Amino acid sequence: MKPETYPEMLLEHAALLIARRRPSAADLRRSCSASYYALFHFFIGEAAKLFPASGRSYIRRCFHHGEMSKTARVFSSNQQIVIDTLKGPGQQPTHLTHVAHRQNKQVAVAPKLKDVARSFVEAQELRENADYDLAHAITKTEADMAHRRVIQTIEDWKAVRKTRAAKLFLIACMGMKRQGS
Repeated sequence: MKPETYPEMLLEHAALLIARRRPSAADLRRSCSASYYALFHFFIGEAAKLFPASGRSYIRRCFHHGEMSKTARVFSSNQQIVIDTLKGPGQQPTHLTHVAHRQNKQVAVAPKLKDVARSFVEAQELRENADYDLAHAITKTEADMAHRRVIQTIEDWKAVRKTRAAKLFLIACMGMKRQGS
């Protein structure tokens, strides 16, 4: 079946790089990077669906790797998210805080969503090693496991995507970037 979305294309590209008879170190590094970017763009696409179609192209440009990682770390290590943990000390409330205060200040994080967030952090860390740490050798097994983990993470996301915590996760991934930082 031909991939239809950009994340699917990236996952197919990663699989093709791993499947080479003798993948080079560059192939394995690119595979790890492509797997991470598939997850990165998958989440951006999921977040864009929360907004009217006319604004989705703008929304897609509001995501940044470091901000998404910070959010994923918060979600992966907590059973409940207290909205104030999503902003630093002395920072003004964001659209996220306003949305959350209208509902409830705490949001329960399901174990599967914690796993999804943890997988994002791990995929990003491996991508950074693959792209920037040439002393870190990437094995075919490591690249294959990273690829499979991203596929599983996307499947796990589908089980939690409609929860309040999952929607908050997506908005927080976009909303943690601060002006002047």
